[in-house]
Amino acid sequence: MCKSSKSSHVLPITTTVGVARVLPSGKVYRQIFDDETKDSGKESKRKDVIVEFFTTSNGNTYKVVEYLKKSKLRKAEKYYQGKLKSSSMPSYLEQVYLSEAFFRDIRRHIRLQFFEHLEKWFDDTLSSIGVVVVAKKEELNSELQLRLHLHEPRRERIEKDIYNVRRAELRIHSDRLKRHCAGLIEALNKERSAFIKIREDHNAVSKSFRTRIQDMEKVFQMESRAERVMALSRNLHMELLNHVEVLQVSMRSYRQYLEEALGKLRDSNTDFLKACRLFADGGNFSPEELEIFMKQLQKENSRIEFVEGLIMIDMEKAETGYLEQATEIISKFENRFRYLAMDRVFLEKIQRFLTNIQVKIKTESMTPERLYEFTKFVMEELKKRCKYLNCQLRIQETEITSLPAIFVQDSLISSAPSEMSLPEGKVTVMGMEYTPVLNPSRMGKPAFDDASFYLIRNLTGHVRGKKMLEAQHEKDTAGLPGTDRGEFPNQAFPPLFTPGGHRESLSLGATYLLAKKSSSITKVSGSGNSIQKYTRLTKADRKMLIFGGQPKETDSDYFTGIIFNILWDNFDNIMNVAEEFYKKDKHQITKPDCLQETYDLCIDALGQKMLTYLFQSDEYHIACISEFRVQLKTFEEELPHVVRLAIGKILKDHEQFLAESTEQIRGHLQDQLKKWTAIKDKNMAKLHTSLGHPDNIPVLEALCQEEEKRQVEQVESILVCTKRLEVCVTECAQKFVSTLATCTEIILMELDNSLTIDDVQVGKTEKVREKTITLIRRKKAGLSLEVEERKLVAERGSRTWPGIPQTTIPSLPNQVIFRETASVTTAKTTLGHVAAVEERDAVYAKFKETLQMEFARIKEENSAHLMKTQHWAHWWKKSVQKIKQLYL
Repeated sequence: MCKSSKSSHVLPITTTVGVARVLPSGKVYRQIFDDETKDSGKESKRKDVIVEFFTTSNGNTYKVVEYLKKSKLRKAEKYYQGKLKSSSMPSYLEQVYLSEAFFRDIRRHIRLQFFEHLEKWFDDTLSSIGVVVVAKKEELNSELQLRLHLHEPRRERIEKDIYNVRRAELRIHSDRLKRHCAGLIEALNKERSAFIKIREDHNAVSKSFRTRIQDMEKVFQMESRAERVMALSRNLHMELLNHVEVLQVSMRSYRQYLEEALGKLRDSNTDFLKACRLFADGGNFSPEELEIFMKQLQKENSRIEFVEGLIMIDMEKAETGYLEQATEIISKFENRFRYLAMDRVFLEKIQRFLTNIQVKIKTESMTPERLYEFTKFVMEELKKRCKYLNCQLRIQETEITSLPAIFVQDSLISSAPSEMSLPEGKVTVMGMEYTPVLNPSRMGKPAFDDASFYLIRNLTGHVRGKKMLEAQHEKDTAGLPGTDRGEFPNQAFPPLFTPGGHRESLSLGATYLLAKKSSSITKVSGSGNSIQKYTRLTKADRKMLIFGGQPKETDSDYFTGIIFNILWDNFDNIMNVAEEFYKKDKHQITKPDCLQETYDLCIDALGQKMLTYLFQSDEYHIACISEFRVQLKTFEEELPHVVRLAIGKILKDHEQFLAESTEQIRGHLQDQLKKWTAIKDKNMAKLHTSLGHPDNIPVLEALCQEEEKRQVEQVESILVCTKRLEVCVTECAQKFVSTLATCTEIILMELDNSLTIDDVQVGKTEKVREKTITLIRRKKAGLSLEVEERKLVAERGSRTWPGIPQTTIPSLPNQVIFRETASVTTAKTTLGHVAAVEERDAVYAKFKETLQMEFARIKEENSAHLMKTQHWAHWWKKSVQKIKQLYL
């Protein structure tokens, strides 16, 4: 292969040499050698040029073909081999220059040697390949003979055992299919049984719902609060929705469960079919057998779909039936509960009014009862309570003239309870046990369990006053028909409560009740016909008939008048509520035991309730007066203790003041004595035997003068201190007597202003019936048969109390400490007055003893101090004389 180029500036031409050998068979075998490109598979336009032929030693002739093509741009070279001319070549290159012919010869030689080697290698390789092919053929034949020998006994064994094995497989497959189908049928039967159980549960839930709704009627009847009744009525639809929701949720969950269960059954068919693999897939099922299995499983799928559809249809029918039953039950009880709720609302309104009245009455009646301290505030409170109960015995002449009538009314009142009494000692009103309104209600009881609503049940009449009856009688006598029959005569019915808090007999209520029944319907008799006429009363007329008159302005000052105003003001609201209830909607009364059928009967019952409150308030008023008298009596009995404490406090304070004052003076004296004792000890220390020497006589005399001066000052101080103590004790005694007299006088005056049991009228009290044998014994003993009240003090009138006597001390008979105080005259005589004077005298005596003891102590202390001073002065003089005698 050679390369050629026309000039150095022209693109190089790559030369590819191809060698072809003409084989003996006439075919040309071409071999292409590419020096610069290794991609011999690419086809391009080439221009072949036959260069030469050469023959190898084996006689094979080859043709050398050279073709030219454009080569890639190459970097220009400065020198190229074979391009230099020998004439222009330097001398030093002539020996190393290689010409183009030299290269051409070398290439021919290499090509020839290569092809000779290639022919030799081809012959050797061809002979060795033939040997290998023969060996492989023999090896393959041997292996085939071995396999044939091994398969001959297996074929016999397969032919012998295939029938029994296949038959066992077919039997196993059939049994497996039967078990699968039986399992499907059993699962479907279980689902059917589960659906039947679900139906039974739903029937039980529906029955329970029906029973619960029916039982709600009892709950409505027992419920006392209207709000609760309205809430229960509104809850009916919620109960329906909850019931339907429970059923729907149960149906939905069961439907979901059923779909999942039947889906699992369908999946089990699919899994069973997938487990049956053909022989071609490595299994042991034939196509014919698999086709039979598919038909059987399709039948089972159809069975599953049939059961599912049947259950779904039954579920839809059951759900519709449950909804219709629940709706029918709710609509059946809805109207009944609505009317019951209306009745409850009315009852609760009435109960609120009655409760409000009771609270107001109790508020007025429950006055605080507490222990009263001995102060002016307590006295004023007692006066206010006496005025509140209107029981103070300061009656004008006009009131005195009305006392007999009041006593007559009291006698009528006392007979009223006996007419309403029943066996076993229980008080009843119109066939119902009487419950006082002023007793506290029991906690935890419903509002409709109150006695007021059970009272409405049987009450049909009231006690009426006289004013409306007289007006009605005047109307009837003026020309209104009905005076022939059914009218009660003009009777004087005084009002039940007088403005002064007095009571009217409740026994007149029975008479008015009969008159009310006979006068509510009057008949007019004519010549040929009879006309029945109803006389309708207005609200004002009804109130006048019930209460007997309007309240006065002065009624709000005392208890019974306040109660009357409360009942009078609230009865209008009660009548308005009752009128609105009975005239708004006509429906059957759901609670006949608590409500009346008509408006008139309801007003009659409520009016009787108001009168019952008045009666109980009057009884409570009487009890308050009796209790107030007991409190005044107890107060008067306990007041002496307070008086003794107050006066005893004066004694204690002055004794303490006396002790502090005297101790202060004595303390000052003790301080001076200590100072003088120190000087005395100092002088005593200076006094020694050396002072008796004649040279020390001036010192001794100076010391004696100093000591005598100290002794004189000490005696003077002791006398001054004694005088101060006497003056202090005298001043304390004067202050004590003055304070004691003033305090006693103030206490007596305050006790005069206080209320006593004599200032309060006697309330109505039941006389205690004594035994016959006790009365006989009293009569034989000459005692009074009536029980007399024990008097606290024998004389309760005015009294003059002596003052404190003149204060003197036996040790100082000529000295008057305090003159006699003035006597005090009081308008009353109570235990407090007696206790105050007695305690004053006792305290005065005690303090007088204290004064005597204090003066005696002062005298003893003075004598002791002076005696001690004299003893010391005598000892000092004697000691000085002895010292002087030592040097004589």
